[in-house]
This record gives sequence, structure tokens and C-alpha cells, in this order.
Amino acid sequence: MPSKTVVKILVIAGLDPSGGAGIFLDIKTIQRLGGYAFGIPTCLTVQNTQKVYKVYEINPRYFLKTFEVLIKDVGELDSVKIGVLYSKKIIDSTIELIKKYQLKNIVLDPVINPTKGVLLLKKDAFSSFLRLISLCTVITPNIPEAEILSGKRIKSLEDMETSIEEISKKFEIENIVLKGGHLNIENKVYDLLYSRNRFVLFEKEYLKDQNIHGTGCLFSSILSFFLAQNLNIEKAFYETQNFFQKIIKKTIKIGKGQDLVNF
Repeated sequence: MPSKTVVKILVIAGLDPSGGAGIFLDIKTIQRLGGYAFGIPTCLTVQNTQKVYKVYEINPRYFLKTFEVLIKDVGELDSVKIGVLYSKKIIDSTIELIKKYQLKNIVLDPVINPTKGVLLLKKDAFSSFLRLISLCTVITPNIPEAEILSGKRIKSLEDMETSIEEISKKFEIENIVLKGGHLNIENKVYDLLYSRNRFVLFEKEYLKDQNIHGTGCLFSSILSFFLAQNLNIEKAFYETQNFFQKIIKKTIKIGKGQDLVNF
């Protein structure tokens, strides 16, 4: 669904050299939709389709300087997509930039642990990460991430609702999309949007053999594109789901690990 007016979206995320997730997938997704994506890496990973082996921090001075040079050149951004942040200094720098430049339409994919491999959020960065949440327009946790943020186990649709309400209250964030792909409910999975005390449910078929890398990055990047077009959160949620369902079937086997989205 190309955009008639090109929107400008900044991606702040980690670099996955496999191209299956992180800043490479984010930029590809946004530009395939018709937007234009800028990217600032937060960390460099040693990673393939099987696991994350090691993470290297980006110098926060480079991070800040790169943002300032970009923003002075391109002007106001239409949305910001945030993925892996890794270090406390990068998170604190991101908070500083959001406040200083009054950034809008901020989508945070709260990546804490990869499916396999080392941590993608350092332990000493967690408190700063929690402060960042309240500055975002919407966060898009999966079930394990929502359990960490809410402190509650999620075993049912009712648990999903309770967890979302707890996260919203705890971090003062109005919009949350809880992705239910980890929870099989009678061969269905449910994504749940919580916005201004209202729930919106999206039902999908459970695909037990699906093993795709980067689905969280993909979803949040699509959402950042539709929010950049100034759609309300519910409309953006539905547009994201519709596009996501089309392209998630377009995968390719490159390495020995997870499949990669290729569209």
C-alpha cells in the first residue's frame, strides 16, 4: 500500500547482519510500504539465523551527533520506530532526544531477550528503559515481554487483558499492542490493542510450524508507517495487521536457523 505523500521515519535499532531483523529489516519494510526510513544503529550484533552470539555497544556521542546532523537536514519526522537499545547510555540519549525535539508517533518494540542468545538489554539499563516507555505513543510487547513488564503470568486471553491494564497503569502509557503469538488458544492466536481504556481484538490462525526471525521488528515497523500517516491508533492497528498477514507468508530459508521474511 504505497503512500501518496512520502513520510519520513527514523529507525533506532540494533544491527543484525543476517538482515532478518533489526535496522535492516525495519528500513526495508518501511520503504517497501512507500515511506522513507533513516536509521541510527544502537548496537552491533554478532548474529546469524540461529542465535545472537555477542553485542557491541555504539558510542553514545556518535548516536547523538548522528541524530542531530540528520534532524537539521531533513526537518520534522513523521514517526520514530525504536527497537533494540541495549545500553543505558543509548536509552538515556533517546529519552533526551524525544524531549528536546518533541518527537511524535513513537513506536517502541520492547526487545529485552532474543529467542536465542545473549541479552539485548543490559541489566543496568532496565530502569532507564522503563522511563522511556511513558514517552512513547505505543509499545508492542509479545507475551514474554509483557510478563516481564507487568510482573504477571499470561496463560489466557483474560490474562492478556489484565497484563495490558497493569502495564498501562504502571508506565502511564495509553496505547499498547500485546502480540499473542506465543499463546495458542484452540488453534487461534490473538493480538490485543489497548487504547484509552478500550480493548480491540484481532484473531489469527495459529501456525505451529512457523519459525520466523524478526516478526516483532516487522510488525512495529509497519505500525510506525501507518502512524506516520496520522491514522488513529485503531485504524493503524488494523492496517498493520492486514499488511502483516500478507507478507508474513513470504519467507525464505537462507541459513540453518529461523526462516527470514523476504518480500
